[in-house]
Amino acid sequence: MSGACCHSPDISGGASEVLRLKEEAAQGLQRDLNSQLAQLQDTLEKNTTLEAHLEEAASKKSQLEAQAVEEQARHERTLQELGNQLGTFEKEVATLQEERQQLRATLQQALKEREALAMQAESMASALDGWTQEATQLRKELEELKATSKAQQTSLQETNEVVASALREECMQLRNQLEQLQQEKMWATNMAEQLSEDLEQGWEWPREEGALERTWPPPVTVLDSACGARDEKGRDLVRKRGIAEENSHGGAGSRPMNTEFLQVDGLQDAASPVKKGAGAKPSAEAHGKCLTHHLKKMTADVQQAKQMFAAKEQTMMHLMEQLSRSQQEKEQLLLLLEKSRQESEEKEKRYKGELSEQGETICNMKGKLLELLREKDALWQKTEGIASTTVSPAPQNPGVCVQCKKDFRLMSRRYQCRLCRSMVCHACSVSSGHKERCCLPCYQKRNGQGT
Repeated sequence: MSGACCHSPDISGGASEVLRLKEEAAQGLQRDLNSQLAQLQDTLEKNTTLEAHLEEAASKKSQLEAQAVEEQARHERTLQELGNQLGTFEKEVATLQEERQQLRATLQQALKEREALAMQAESMASALDGWTQEATQLRKELEELKATSKAQQTSLQETNEVVASALREECMQLRNQLEQLQQEKMWATNMAEQLSEDLEQGWEWPREEGALERTWPPPVTVLDSACGARDEKGRDLVRKRGIAEENSHGGAGSRPMNTEFLQVDGLQDAASPVKKGAGAKPSAEAHGKCLTHHLKKMTADVQQAKQMFAAKEQTMMHLMEQLSRSQQEKEQLLLLLEKSRQESEEKEKRYKGELSEQGETICNMKGKLLELLREKDALWQKTEGIASTTVSPAPQNPGVCVQCKKDFRLMSRRYQCRLCRSMVCHACSVSSGHKERCCLPCYQKRNGQGT
């Protein structure tokens, strides 16, 4: 009994714990049921709302179907219009392509013309260099010609003065000789008349010889004195003429010198027969003939001297004509040089104007080509249905890259960004698909928005 009493509290305690556990489990189940009931109520409410939404969606669906039919009809109409527009756009694109080809051909022609003009400019520059060199050479030659002409003028003046002085002296001497010869001729004629008168008187031979011996000595002495004086004059003239020949050209004084010697020899020859045969009439006639012969010789020498003087005057005139001709040629060369210089300056101005016009036409063609490219890009975007997110105006300077600020050359690649419409080089552009290229900032923005 005592053992049963001892175990009864333990049993009662275990039962109470079991009951407590069961109560807790029942409470947990009750809470679960309550939560499930709440969820069921929520789901029921949601189902009701969903049914209402479904009804609304069905009504909206019917409305949308009607709208879709209308929109389909409208889209068909728009598609037809777009098809017509596409046809027109294709025609415009074909015309634009033809114009682009024409522009390319014109650009190639302009480039060829530019190269030809550059070659012409180079050739003209080389020709101008050659002309400048020729002009400098001509100037040097003109200066040399001026110097030589001045030297020739001075030398000609000096020679003319020397020749004129020598010719004047010779003329004076020839005049003096002519006067002396005329006086001698008169004296010889007088002597011949006296001799003829004496011979005609008819004296006897011894008496005639004595008379002739008495009458002839004075003329013989006169002739001897005249011959001596002429010898001295001849020597003096030889000395003077030698000095004049050394100073001048030489050839003009030889002839009058010979005439002086001939005069002296003639007088001596004329005096010798008078000394030998003092009373003979044939000797007097021979003496007269000799004097006339010497007079003829002297006149011939004087005429020859005059001819030589005239020849020298002709040579002097010829030299003066050559000098005037050389001065005229110098003036003509100066005029030709001025004309060539003016023509070269005019050609240079004309070529510079043509080059500037060609540059302006090239710039205009580039602007037209850029406008055509923009129109083509706009048409391509319309046909492809690409919506440009950020459309910015074209750059103000199309000849410079926007990113690296690099100048575009004639054959360098350049691209227009499809988004911002700015001109970029090949290194600063990226292919973004659909046969389009864009700049690096636009590409990064587009990829950032996509991700």
